[in-house]
Amino acid sequence: MGCGFDSCDRPVEKGGLCAGHRKQKQRGGRLEPLNDALAGRLTPAQNLHEAAMRLADSDSEDDRAFSRNIDSHRKAAITYARHHQVVKTLEAFDRRREAGLRVAGPAPKLSAAGARAAVDEAGGIRAAARLLKVSRNTVRAALRRRLV
Repeated sequence: MGCGFDSCDRPVEKGGLCAGHRKQKQRGGRLEPLNDALAGRLTPAQNLHEAAMRLADSDSEDDRAFSRNIDSHRKAAITYARHHQVVKTLEAFDRRREAGLRVAGPAPKLSAAGARAAVDEAGGIRAAARLLKVSRNTVRAALRRRLV
């Protein structure tokens, strides 16, 4: 049995409406077709674009609708930014893995003498970090321990 709203085939929850249309009714707005973003069919970038278009098309005389569209756009922008950052982080992990660097787990212990020998052999902190397959900060921390 589908929702009581025209052309909505979502399952009925209470009052003869699906969850999305019931929420629209509770907010006091008129019932409108649910957009694809609510169904989870759009990517974050597509959802942001749709929210921007709804905001641009909204009537500035209707304060409630305008405010809803601003909130929708803000939430879509936050979701897009979070998704984009996750993608960038995963790409960075892949690059580290391809370079043979450690991706996760506790930082390996590196002695001050081992760090100094690696820096001398490799000719610098960056080269020593690649040689030892550790971060530059791990090499720097080991060198600082020697200075104390």
